[in-house]
Amino acid sequence: MRIDTSRLIVALALLLGLAVPSGTAMADADAEALGAAFAQYKTLRDTGRYAEAAPFAREALAIGEALYQDDERQLAHLLGNLAELEERLGNPDEAERLYRRALAILERRPAQSYALLAVTLSNLAELERARGRLGAAEALARRALVIWRDELGSSDPRLATALANHAAILVELGRGREALPLLRQALTIRETALGRQAMGTVELRDAVAALAGDAAAASPLAQARRQEREGRHAEAERLYRQAIAEGEAARGSAHPSLSPALRGLARKLMARGAYGEAERLLKRALAIHAAQPEAWPRAREAARRTYADLLKRTGRAAEAQRLLAQ
Repeated sequence: MRIDTSRLIVALALLLGLAVPSGTAMADADAEALGAAFAQYKTLRDTGRYAEAAPFAREALAIGEALYQDDERQLAHLLGNLAELEERLGNPDEAERLYRRALAILERRPAQSYALLAVTLSNLAELERARGRLGAAEALARRALVIWRDELGSSDPRLATALANHAAILVELGRGREALPLLRQALTIRETALGRQAMGTVELRDAVAALAGDAAAASPLAQARRQEREGRHAEAERLYRQAIAEGEAARGSAHPSLSPALRGLARKLMARGAYGEAERLLKRALAIHAAQPEAWPRAREAARRTYADLLKRTGRAAEAQRLLAQ
């Protein structure tokens, strides 16, 4: 079992607060250039234009290399920002290099930047997990969880994130019995702090139910995926439609949590050649993500890849290529 939607890793870019030195004309000029590059990067990144944001993140890092010689924590922020973009752009080797460089900086004074250290560990764990290096990913996620346990109260949603992240890797390692209590604790924290219908909480509840073997308690989306894995495609399609209807009733017709069900149903329709309806569903999913680009980034990328596949299957390879290049 893979727990995708329980991964709620905080983006490093959201933590960056520019504290630029001043006092000389050169430093002031560099600080101004860094601020301008960072502003451009942030605007583009926040609207999902990662390829356009990357040159500005690289420029900010290049300036920061000289400007932050006496404040390595700020340099670690810039490294993490660029690492996140490289990962999103499909450059895992470069992302890992940048994350590990940031990690080395932060480990020299862990108490001074515990939150950034924990987030960097989590992001690097996710990268390792995506590359299939589960042993390394588990060790990194465990370190992040230890930091959050030590530094946060037991009701902090960030602790829930760390618990869910670690549990997801344990599940992939076949250690579901160890993962289940972590997921249950994460679910309790999120339901209390954020509400039962908060983004990510419903999916986490599904993960707990599925891991506990309680199929009846799982949502229609979780049941649809299970039916699909077991080859019951007509039932899976019915459950995907039910998941969409129930999601619309609970959270509205434009909530990003609808995206996985829209994509799942589109994939079933594509498999039987119903490309017109599948395309409408995928366009709807992408429109939802375009309105809320920071929400559910992995669901957005999955919908984009599925739509590109549909375009290729229907003789629009050039259009698919343009979509994937965005």
